[in-house]
Amino acid sequence: MTRLVAECLSDGTIFRREEVEHTTPSGERRHLGVTISPIRKGQEKINGAICLLSDLTELAALQQQMQLKENLAALGELSAGIAHEFKNALATISGYAQMIRAEELGSEASDYADHILEQTRSITHVVTEFLKYARPFEISNEPVQMQVVVERVISEIAEANPAVQVRLAERLAMCPEMKDCCARRF
Repeated sequence: MTRLVAECLSDGTIFRREEVEHTTPSGERRHLGVTISPIRKGQEKINGAICLLSDLTELAALQQQMQLKENLAALGELSAGIAHEFKNALATISGYAQMIRAEELGSEASDYADHILEQTRSITHVVTEFLKYARPFEISNEPVQMQVVVERVISEIAEANPAVQVRLAERLAMCPEMKDCCARRF
């Protein structure tokens, strides 16, 4: 900022919407917007300069966060595209391995084809899981009858481990807006 003020005072340069970084006495870094204009009395030489400072620190932080989110979104799209291409290549490799295995080339070639198929299935599973993670998960926003959910959980616990005794002490009350939800099973 010192350089800008000095240049304005020496040759009358006007600076509009410049951005500078300032460190406060406490060591905090602030982003400032600066507009500097020379002060003259008539046609005389420059008597001084007027500086308008705006603290843009919060705005700069928000812009940085937005840029990070945009970069992460672009990276996610790129990653999903790459993963999709991997799946296509793996499907081709798997197809050729199946064709090799179907030919009567001997047990060694058939074993190699089986290993190729096993590995392509494994990698395809990893890529599929990655794609599930890369896609945004949609959560439905609808009312759920808790009595039905709790009964289902109790039933699943009883099936999984008959030694565990779980019982519902009382029925859960139904909300007035959920009259027809009891018929739905999850």
